[in-house]
Amino acid sequence: MDFSFVFPCLNEEETVGQCINTLKDSLKDASLAYEIIVADNGSSDKSAEISGALGAIVVSVSEKGYGAAIKGGFSAAKGKYVIFADADGSYRLEDTLKLYDAAVKSDADMTIASRLNGTVEKGAMPFLHRFLGTPVLTFLINIFFSGKLTDCNSGFRCVKKTSFMKWNIRANGMEFASELLIKALKNKSAIEEIKSGLRKDLRSRPPHLKTWRDGMRHLLFILSEKPQIMEYPGLFLIIVTSILQVAALLTGPSSFLKLNIFDYHS
Repeated sequence: MDFSFVFPCLNEEETVGQCINTLKDSLKDASLAYEIIVADNGSSDKSAEISGALGAIVVSVSEKGYGAAIKGGFSAAKGKYVIFADADGSYRLEDTLKLYDAAVKSDADMTIASRLNGTVEKGAMPFLHRFLGTPVLTFLINIFFSGKLTDCNSGFRCVKKTSFMKWNIRANGMEFASELLIKALKNKSAIEEIKSGLRKDLRSRPPHLKTWRDGMRHLLFILSEKPQIMEYPGLFLIIVTSILQVAALLTGPSSFLKLNIFDYHS
């Protein structure tokens, strides 16, 4: 098996069938052995039935969350590489072969389809996501973990399964996307990006993603993986305040430039 393609799925009956068909069409001329896995995260609609009817392997994942669904797909995958993307019709699944070929050619541990390096259709990405959230989080990951990424939140990636197993990914929520990058960078793994893009998703219901809640989960996870940024300023402040405490003890209340220091107020 060359690769397994995983769709995390929670009530995607409107779009999962189209995504499976689009993926098949994009690979019909490629002489590759692959499987399509739908990691069903407790759908109450006909997502599982539609996926099974189109030949996908439906894996039931009881642990809730985006990351949990993808990890369930990885566990079931038989391919050397595992590719995953949302089942909402927003990702350019016709770039799957390009994403896979980039991983094989450079023997990369992970390749990412960058949305921001490609064409983002009008209305496909909220303004805050495109110009604030994703750029800021990408900048922090690049600075803290020596990355060279353009789109840390892309959910269209190809990962070598043996590398994934070594990274010990724990997150079950949306912050899974950040942890995957951070663990790869910490392990000095090879990461490549390709140009892709993003379309407006095809669902009539709101997305599962919650901008502020999930954005904060990403941010806090990134900070938790780089505790030194809090430890060093904290150590500096402890040293400074300790020196001031010793000075106050030795001098007692004093006057400086007509200001009372080391007294009740200060």
